[in-house]
Amino acid sequence: MRIYHRTKISENYIEAMKGFDIYLFQKLVPFFPPIKIKKFTGSKKGDQVHLSIFNSDWISDIISDSEDENQATFVDVGRKLPFPLKSWKHDHIVEKITQNESYIIDDIEFNTMNMITDIFVYPFLWFSFFMRKHQYKKYFNY
Repeated sequence: MRIYHRTKISENYIEAMKGFDIYLFQKLVPFFPPIKIKKFTGSKKGDQVHLSIFNSDWISDIISDSEDENQATFVDVGRKLPFPLKSWKHDHIVEKITQNESYIIDDIEFNTMNMITDIFVYPFLWFSFFMRKHQYKKYFNY
């Protein structure tokens, strides 16, 4: 299944990508389900995010990061996922619009144990990432 959200912010794309730190991550964590950040080492290749959700571990590895004249990106892939997730890939993209405006794009691919569970989980994940739009705008002063 795929979730895709794009949010316009008032920030240079390179500066916005630098803002993907622990402080932004803390603001993006939804109020439900209860999530505890156990480890956050950054948004560069080799970094790791370790969460606890309902006492289940979620460990994602940052497998790549890049920057060019139009966008900056990093990708996290789930190494250990809570039930019912079986796979997780999240492309974080900050795309240049102008010198002082960008789009933050959350492009997520996930799978659970079967299509029925995918369909059940989808609206919860979609909504939790939709809520990030407000947080991004607030954090980057749009």
